[in-house]
Amino acid sequence: MAACVLWIDSQYARVFKISAAGIKRKIVKLNRIQHHNGHVERNLLNAEEKFFQDVIAAIGEVTERFLIMGPAQAKLNFKKYLEKHNYRNLLRPLVTVMAAEDMTDNQILEASRLQFRRYDLFHPV
Repeated sequence: MAACVLWIDSQYARVFKISAAGIKRKIVKLNRIQHHNGHVERNLLNAEEKFFQDVIAAIGEVTERFLIMGPAQAKLNFKKYLEKHNYRNLLRPLVTVMAAEDMTDNQILEASRLQFRRYDLFHPV
């Protein structure tokens, strides 16, 4: 299985690439752009867009399954970003977007295993 699990909030993302060779984890942090020009809202949008682009780069290619999880709104904003910018390579293998509070790496991987198993029951390969 070549899958990817993304846990994302408004400050950072954890990307887990799962393959027969093992699990690789990457962390992507939001870099707030400090400007003193009075354009706070635009700067925040630019920082979020850059953050999402960095997350997409960390994800790379997903061949089988993709799961997005996290608390609050960031996971939904990320999915909307993928849709708006037509990232079919990530939307096609997307299994679900699910709410998940702060979790350890092992908890994230266990939750993703359960979601992938549930998905496989309804969509046999």
